[in-house]
Amino acid sequence: MKSNPAYKGKWHAPQIDNPNYKEGGEAAISGGLKVQKMVLDLLYKVADVPFLGKHKSKVLDLLEKAEKQPNLTIGVFFSIIVVIFTVFLKLIFGGKQQQPNTCCLCRQKLLEAKKVMARHQVQTQSSHREEKKEQNEDAAAPRRRARREN
Repeated sequence: MKSNPAYKGKWHAPQIDNPNYKEGGEAAISGGLKVQKMVLDLLYKVADVPFLGKHKSKVLDLLEKAEKQPNLTIGVFFSIIVVIFTVFLKLIFGGKQQQPNTCCLCRQKLLEAKKVMARHQVQTQSSHREEKKEQNEDAAAPRRRARREN
């Protein structure tokens, strides 16, 4: 080996201050807080939508809880979106079913037929109960075993 009189030891990178650098957790937290604030602002705007009317107080309570517990914010956001989407679909597809156009005579016959069917079901159920009671009463009790004397 050759000797090197200029050798000063193992080389290390020089440490230079970076004003934009934040500790790993701080950068993530500050970015997360910005997103959380944006989401909560959006949710407060959504809570003011008129068709939520009677549910507005519940939504506001939920948003207040989300502010106190930041890890709930995204879950709350998606749950409110799901509720709004469900209400929207209900309004579009799930309105009241329209009664078929029938004359008064036909409607009256349908009502009478429904009453007759209901009476028949009640009678059938009561007759089935009576048959079961009779079967239970007719069933003999099991025989007792005789004891053996030693």
